[in-house]
Amino acid sequence: MQRANRLACGLGVLSLWAVLGELGCSQPEMQMDVPDLGVPFPSGTIQLSLPPVQLNAGQERTVCVTRKFPLDVAADIVKVEIRQTLSHHVILYRYGNSAMPPQLNDVPQDCTGLNILGGGGLKAPLFIGESADPAHNQLQLPPGVAYHFEPSDYYMLEVHMLNASIKPATAVADAYLVPKAPDESVVYADMLFYNNTQGINLKHDQKQSGLPPNTATTIPAMFVEVPPDIKLFGLTTHQHRLGTSVIISQSDSATNPGTFITENKDWEHPPLYRLPDDKPMTFSPGTGLRWVCSYNNTTSSYIKFGESALSNEMCIIWGYYYPSQGFQVFWN
Repeated sequence: MQRANRLACGLGVLSLWAVLGELGCSQPEMQMDVPDLGVPFPSGTIQLSLPPVQLNAGQERTVCVTRKFPLDVAADIVKVEIRQTLSHHVILYRYGNSAMPPQLNDVPQDCTGLNILGGGGLKAPLFIGESADPAHNQLQLPPGVAYHFEPSDYYMLEVHMLNASIKPATAVADAYLVPKAPDESVVYADMLFYNNTQGINLKHDQKQSGLPPNTATTIPAMFVEVPPDIKLFGLTTHQHRLGTSVIISQSDSATNPGTFITENKDWEHPPLYRLPDDKPMTFSPGTGLRWVCSYNNTTSSYIKFGESALSNEMCIIWGYYYPSQGFQVFWN
């Protein structure tokens, strides 16, 4: 039985993001045709944006920026929405209390993707947007639930961009925070993040580690116990281009199929499975989440866990819950 570590990240930054600058590019500059991300958000929302990024044909890149959150007063946020193009994922991190503040950078810099615990001081994600479809790229928190931000907080935006076309293209992203109504009392939300690295890297054909070439493979199920006082209100999955399915259930072990929750077959634009506001998922002692990932490796190589959306795979689920007990992470 596995149990997620509790990383008490405290009430801290949140913010928004994201589109990114091309750094150190040896290619000649090209005119950018900036995509239109749709109808502007209404007044009163908090928006963070970065300049558009030109990506060459086939280019893949992960970029981060770290800043102090631009608030004059504390804010409680009840909705986060991301609009983006050519981005495999956009992650908003917050930094917890630390004697050493993070190193700040206004210009996006190349960084390690899904660097959940790295960086100057403890940081943890609060929202991960991974779809070009706005309907699945927003988090509306339940009534009376919010994310809390202080003017002194720091945040990091991480954007994994991929231009899979044969022509240059422009990557853009905007992120928006919607504050709560005045005088509304709230409890604070947080995230859980569960990863199955070892399941991908097994010797599935008894020859080499990784998903075997030209073969469909379902890796062994993984199980993580969830704290019994958590109320889970949203779940989603993360794979790369060879992923064909992730099945999530509520169970008490990896060997017990448990009670089916949801299955996602769309690796590129995984939907957010949102539970009813009045019926969040709860857990009794010893129970938790079980997930099973399947793949169809159409390449001639063994595919291992890794950051690249072109040459690696992942088997990750994450969710949103309240009341906050800090970031819940399991990484095997």
